[in-house]
Amino acid sequence: MRNLPPPVLSCNEVLISCISNIRDQTLYTNVNSNLFSYELAEKSYDKKGKTSKLHTIQSHRDVNGQISKNQMMFLYDKMVKKENPARDYYDELLASSRRCPFCGYGKSTTLDHFLPKSSFPIYAVTPLNLVPCCKDCNTTKLTKTTDENLLFLHPYFDNADDSRWLYCDIGIFPETIAFRFKVVKPSIWDNEKFERMQYHFKTFNLNDLFMSFATEEFSDNLHQLKTLYASYIENGASVSNAELAIKDDLNGKFISCQKHLINHWKTAMYDSLRNSNAFLKWIENYEY
Repeated sequence: MRNLPPPVLSCNEVLISCISNIRDQTLYTNVNSNLFSYELAEKSYDKKGKTSKLHTIQSHRDVNGQISKNQMMFLYDKMVKKENPARDYYDELLASSRRCPFCGYGKSTTLDHFLPKSSFPIYAVTPLNLVPCCKDCNTTKLTKTTDENLLFLHPYFDNADDSRWLYCDIGIFPETIAFRFKVVKPSIWDNEKFERMQYHFKTFNLNDLFMSFATEEFSDNLHQLKTLYASYIENGASVSNAELAIKDDLNGKFISCQKHLINHWKTAMYDSLRNSNAFLKWIENYEY
């Protein structure tokens, strides 16, 4: 999960744009008369987000009994459709992150309602509730929000990179190396944050995603590692020195990746490889 700066747009800015060209005068009047309620709801969302209490927001069917769930969905559609003035806000939010913050790697092509608009319609156009993300993560998430009172990590509020949590185990087989990624609790995290990360990691299938990336990365680098090892042996170096050269190479890759992103799958992958004596022996015996 990657952090994003919260949007500076206000809910009322977006709402006023959404109703600017609607024909339903009753809806227009009701939205205008409830702008203060939207503002209060937005402030509550912000406060609860900063204190990891978004799960305490109660689901609801309408806004003050005057604006229905379907009407709020209609207003959100005003953001989505390109010919409407409110589309500018949609595009601004979408452009705030090229990469999906939920998985960290997909291209952001859509906006996700962190709290689903079907159950929390007052937040249907609230910028703090709209997260740019990839289609796969949006499809995975859909309206799934809580599991035993847990929420996914929120890119605008939860700092997932204040400590390292992503690690990798490797399985060594005669013809290949297998990778499995996992979440390990950092000492500075409380249990709630750790459980939310576990839920986030599982729901978005991040182990499967990272495994596929790691397998390809390893295949791309295998020839280079084997060639490095062979060159040392061919020049009269001992097996231990050849293994040390491999370890130094992996150390360099690990340090570079860690400086870029502490919880990148490459960071975890190269960390596991550099610390595995069994992997060094595997390189020694591997035949193309």
